[in-house]
Amino acid sequence: MATKTNKMPKQHGCPRSFPPVEVFDQIDAFCEGSGIPKVVIEMAKYLYMEAHGGGLFGHNCSIHKAMVAGCIFAACRQCELPRSFQEMSKLTNVSKSDIGKNFKLLDMFFSSQAYFKVEDEEENSAETTCKYQYRYKIGTKTHAKDLCERWCSQLGLEHKCHQLSQELAHRVEHDGTSRSPVSVAAASIFTTCRLMGQDISRQSISQVSCTHELTISNACKDIYHDRERLMDSAWLQKNGLDI
Repeated sequence: MATKTNKMPKQHGCPRSFPPVEVFDQIDAFCEGSGIPKVVIEMAKYLYMEAHGGGLFGHNCSIHKAMVAGCIFAACRQCELPRSFQEMSKLTNVSKSDIGKNFKLLDMFFSSQAYFKVEDEEENSAETTCKYQYRYKIGTKTHAKDLCERWCSQLGLEHKCHQLSQELAHRVEHDGTSRSPVSVAAASIFTTCRLMGQDISRQSISQVSCTHELTISNACKDIYHDRERLMDSAWLQKNGLDI
């Protein structure tokens, strides 16, 4: 006698024990209202299924909100659409520390399992072969310039500001800094806006980046302190800027 499980779509690269459907509803609810694209949502669900089936959650099939948040965070990085821990905490109402712990747990799990797989399967009588490719990229990292692009869009800034803030953020990180990518990105946007004569407040940047205004101010001071190295005359002249 066929069961409901037989009617479920076949999953590739995951065991037959499925996590609760409520988990997927929760992932959808978190992501769809915040502009996270479908490709990230599907990756988050895939990561959860693999981790669940691999025993990372033990035998407890209840919803793990922190693990769900960790899966979404990891999926964003895997799809090269990174979110900060602050943004993910605001989105899921899970603390930054819990998201960080669960992300590290997931990252170690997938890295140790070497999840680099491409699987083929023939669909019943069809001659076609469906390929599902999930490559877990080890060592992914959030860069400040990646955050600049999205935050500039949210702030409605012009394209040149997008470009220059990304360049400045890249220079700051390449130069070496103890600041987080979030702080560097927020400070780079504020500094670039000031150089371009655009009126943008720290408060506005604080809201989109989920970063304290004081943190942004301190990061801006670091950039200004190293301005001769980070914003050399050639770069300023090329872009029609002046300090």
